[in-house]
Amino acid sequence: MAVEHLMKELSEARVDEKFGFERLLNLRKLEILDLGSNDFDDNNILHSLGAHTSIKTLIISDNALGGYFPAHELVALRNLETLDISTNGYHGCLPMQGFEKLSALRKLETLNLEWNDFDDSILPSLSALRSLKMLNLRANNIGGLFPPQELAYLGNLERLDLSFIQFNDIQGLEVLF
Repeated sequence: MAVEHLMKELSEARVDEKFGFERLLNLRKLEILDLGSNDFDDNNILHSLGAHTSIKTLIISDNALGGYFPAHELVALRNLETLDISTNGYHGCLPMQGFEKLSALRKLETLNLEWNDFDDSILPSLSALRSLKMLNLRANNIGGLFPPQELAYLGNLERLDLSFIQFNDIQGLEVLF
């Protein structure tokens, strides 16, 4: 009950980044952390969450986070199954620090990237996430050929959202099958 109350407070309140996530370290069984709809604008919050290895679902959607997505900051979350970073201002990843780093998270099944500014440059690193069952790329700046060839490597994928993307050309869907 206390954890549910804390989750409700964190997701509905405007949590100050100086909140000190180290205070949550005592919640050793915390599985769902919803930090959505806050005014976070500093990616350092991801670094401070790395010690919470019990987290299975991390939601940091609808904040003011932006720039390059620091995927490498989350590799310690070895039990992570769902990651939602939607509705932020991310536009890419630093070389060698992209989504391929998340391939260490063997349980990651759901990745929601919708309503950011990611472009085609993230596609090669996404192809390393072989455990994904759901990938949402809706409303990003991914263009080029439809469907993106790199997604063919995601053999466990059950749901793929590519809506609101301006593809330049259509190739055969057989690249995905």
